[in-house]
Amino acid sequence: MVEIPIDPIRMPTITLSQAEMDDIETMMAAGQLPQDFLERHYAAVESNVFGHDHRKDRNGIPVEQGRGSAGNQVKQSIDAYKKFCRDEPDFAVHLKRMQAELDACNEARAALSARGNRRNGRR
Repeated sequence: MVEIPIDPIRMPTITLSQAEMDDIETMMAAGQLPQDFLERHYAAVESNVFGHDHRKDRNGIPVEQGRGSAGNQVKQSIDAYKKFCRDEPDFAVHLKRMQAELDACNEARAALSARGNRRNGRR
């Protein structure tokens, strides 16, 4: 049984249990919820996780962006990974990849700074 009230207007941004999924499908079949409820739910979850203006790759997979992403790696992200994710599988591999991303980002930042922080080398 669904433990939270389902509002067809406001999409819940939570992970649904199998029982909740079954209840939602039953309510959709009975016409109590819109037929696209689950698609709207997954879109709301994706928007909540990646941001409302997130980009997707050509396969429709969301692209991570912002501070700590591959294209904008920061030391704080690596420090947090070291602190909280030591028990993750392939910890050393991920840490090495993140450090390489940080080195590349720092080189790009240094090159941008050398140009005087002007985009495309123009004012």
